[in-house]
Amino acid sequence: MDEIYRVEELRLKVLKLLRERGTPMKSGPICLALGLPLWAVTAALESALKGGLVSYEPVLGFGVVVAELKAKIEPTDWSAA
Repeated sequence: MDEIYRVEELRLKVLKLLRERGTPMKSGPICLALGLPLWAVTAALESALKGGLVSYEPVLGFGVVVAELKAKIEPTDWSAA
């Protein structure tokens, strides 16, 4: 029996898992952790990658992009204002 998944919901589940783990993961362990088929996780990861929500390193796997955190850490240069 074929199952139907919503990519947006899967993407949220994958992002939540990656945030909770705090370390990059490959697609296989993500499938096992969420109990989802590979094709569904792949669709969610591709969507998140295109949206700039995750990054991919071949050795490490997928990790959450934390742009907001980077902005908070970098000092602001007020001299140009």
